[in-house]
Amino acid sequence: MSASLHSFSVLSQTKSYENQTEPILCSESNSVFKDCCEYMSHQASANGLFFISFKGKNITKKVNSPDGKFTVVPDSEQVYDCSFKKYSVQMDKTSFFSYDYYYLSNKISYNFEGEDYMLSTIDGSCDTCIKELKISHLKKDTGEIMLIEFQKDVHLLSKKANTLTIKKGSYCIFVM
Repeated sequence: MSASLHSFSVLSQTKSYENQTEPILCSESNSVFKDCCEYMSHQASANGLFFISFKGKNITKKVNSPDGKFTVVPDSEQVYDCSFKKYSVQMDKTSFFSYDYYYLSNKISYNFEGEDYMLSTIDGSCDTCIKELKISHLKKDTGEIMLIEFQKDVHLLSKKANTLTIKKGSYCIFVM
């Protein structure tokens, strides 16, 4: 783990219940944008490392892009939340990654070699999340830093029933 990732992990928020401290997991968000209900779009730098397993091959994808994006899209029905939040980045010519959250639910999308792979818990009740992820937010004067850490392997499916696995230890940091 890089020094900056380790430092960020140490600084990430924790939540206490009856003398037990546990990390804030999934989309139980402490983001500065948590209650934002208006449309907005911000440029964000994105850095990270993805360990991918695809069709029997292990692939490492590095992310180092100043062209990431954070978007808030209002939910006109406001059933559980007032908006959908999305972090995204074009990693290279063949890979695109995005992370979305709405209330307590979330979604990972990964486009690899022209095929879309996804895992989503955004559904009718929006009360579950992808438990293999740890999401941390760190407030800055101009916005925030958001870290997605893959605590376990996450299997994404395509419409063609192909599987792409993002392996434990992968991470992506968005800075706005």
